[in-house]
Amino acid sequence: MKVFSGKNGAVLASYMAFDNGIQVASGDISSSNFADVVVSTTGNVPGGNVHIYKGATSTLFKSFQAIPGNTGGVNITVGSFSGDLTNEVIFASRGQGSGNVAIYNTSTRGIETTFSAFGNPNQPQPLTLYADTNQAADPFVSNRIADVQVSKNAANQTFNLTSNFSDPNASNGVVNVVTTSGTVQIELLNQQAPVNVKNFMSYVDGNKYDGTIFHRSVSNFVVQGGGYTVAGSAPNTTLNHIPTAPPVANEYSVTRSNVRGTVAMAKVGNDPNSATSEFFFNVANNAANLDNQNGGFTVFANVKTGLDKVDAINAIPTKNLGGAFTEIPTVNNFTGTTVAQANASNFVTINDMQVISRGELLTFSVIGNTNPTLVTPTIVGNNLTLDYSATATGSSVIQIRATDLSGRSVDTAFTVRVV
Repeated sequence: MKVFSGKNGAVLASYMAFDNGIQVASGDISSSNFADVVVSTTGNVPGGNVHIYKGATSTLFKSFQAIPGNTGGVNITVGSFSGDLTNEVIFASRGQGSGNVAIYNTSTRGIETTFSAFGNPNQPQPLTLYADTNQAADPFVSNRIADVQVSKNAANQTFNLTSNFSDPNASNGVVNVVTTSGTVQIELLNQQAPVNVKNFMSYVDGNKYDGTIFHRSVSNFVVQGGGYTVAGSAPNTTLNHIPTAPPVANEYSVTRSNVRGTVAMAKVGNDPNSATSEFFFNVANNAANLDNQNGGFTVFANVKTGLDKVDAINAIPTKNLGGAFTEIPTVNNFTGTTVAQANASNFVTINDMQVISRGELLTFSVIGNTNPTLVTPTIVGNNLTLDYSATATGSSVIQIRATDLSGRSVDTAFTVRVV
């Protein structure tokens, strides 16, 4: 596979997808705002005859078998056929079983619908495959950003842009946390904690949480995981931390308190902006404690179903295995006193993170600033910060863009005057 620049013909990426003939399509499937590459081949290939590569990194994102039993290969295309703001992959079989069509839902990782396109009098009509509901609509400016006038060397100002833009498709994402103790379904707070939701989903999409354990459980307090995987077996077992991305900004809010049934990001003591991969379930109402230390802990999701599974994990006896594992829940009659003596079956493990829905999320960007020596606008999450010059006076027009997950956007502008 080679990916070429449409601008100058330069090779942007080159990699081996399959050692046979291929079909190629492209579209944003990983919700990264880059076009991803979908590649299919013929035959029954270990791991599946369809690969999806991330356009931003050229790394393998997903693999699966397009149409079970078909060995003649498939034609492929990509598009948002259901109108739910996410792209699906559509397959039409070639050779054996030709005429079959399947639509693969990349969020749920399953076939959404299958039908015979030709030769079947009862085949569904294209316009009736999906109900004409939940169709995507453009975001819009609901409250224009007011012009700003300040004195020279004024203090920085911060504005929450969610009060200025609206999204008709606004909804929260849903993820199934599939563990060895059962499935917990969580609802992500896309708009309220966008930075931390995006961070969490980056680990989900990279399959980084698969195989991690719940390494900390404090009775009637929290159950914490998302950090460590098991390597080796007794008597040489180790628990290794997964690779992490740079820490993200804290987004604690009094409107998202650490009460029972919420999910929050873990972080390092005395560093509010240190969250990476680890998260915890609040088993009890911990607001009095966790809302008032270390900048407050960012709640980024709520448990929809399966809180009893969290309670069951919290009820499992814990052991002190040293280091970071002084309160680690262990199962299957583990009697050892060190990590090295345990096997993978002695820990409560996350087997999979299943994305049921990505919801909808507006992201904001600065697209124009006519006088950058006067004011510097920056955006983190939903917040726009204006950093004024200590010496300059004058005016500048700032342009802001809001973009939804499907790439639809709306712009607005306001004037900053420094006198």
